This record gives sequence, structure tokens and C-alpha cells, in this order.
Amino acid sequence: MSDMTVTTGFTYNKNGFILPVPSASEGFSLTGAGCTSNIQSIGTGAHEALVLGEVSTAGFLYLENLDATNYVEVGLDVAAAFVPLIKLKAGQRAMLWLTTTAVYAKANTGAVKLAYVITDA
Repeated sequence: MSDMTVTTGFTYNKNGFILPVPSASEGFSLTGAGCTSNIQSIGTGAHEALVLGEVSTAGFLYLENLDATNYVEVGLDVAAAFVPLIKLKAGQRAMLWLTTTAVYAKANTGAVKLAYVITDA
């Protein structure tokens, strides 16, 4: 039995070229017990660390930009400089496996609410 199941799939349709990637589900067994679900206000000033709660090892990350207008970038802190890796436009979602628990975010024009779930691996 899996501790977590992830389902993904999409269809690319541009200029007559259609590429369907069928939906697929995959179950994962997680060794850690930590899981944090949060809605964090992300400002436009300095990049902000996502609050990890009980999570201590890099695992699964789900993100959702709850703002209706502004985008938010999610990335890393490298020598005190923000390096964005993901850009979520208003209302967009993303999910991925992390290689670090040091995840940062920064909003563009106005503060946004960023919903997220982080699990231990």
C-alpha cells in the first residue's frame, strides 16, 4: 500500500500539433512521517522561506498560487541571492519532488497567498 498517490497528465495542442500525455497514477512509499500543509503570504521584497513544520527531509512539494492577478516565483537561496526555478501565474499549480528542504518564494507586483503541501521523502 502506498503512502501517497500522484496523478499527472496533459495535452499539448498548438498550431495543429497535438501531443497527448495520458493521465497516469503512481503510488509512493514515504520513509518520513512529516507533512506540512500551509497557506503563506508571500511578499515582493526579500525572498521568503516556506515554513516546513515537521518536514525534515526533501520530499514531495505541491504548490498553488491563490492570487487572481499576480505571479509568484519559487526557487533557492544561493549565497543570499534568490534564484527562481518555477513561475506560477495567478491560479496555477505545480508539483515536484524536491532535492532540498530550503525552498523560497517571492511575489512579483503584489503579495500573493501561496498554498502548499510538503512531505518528507
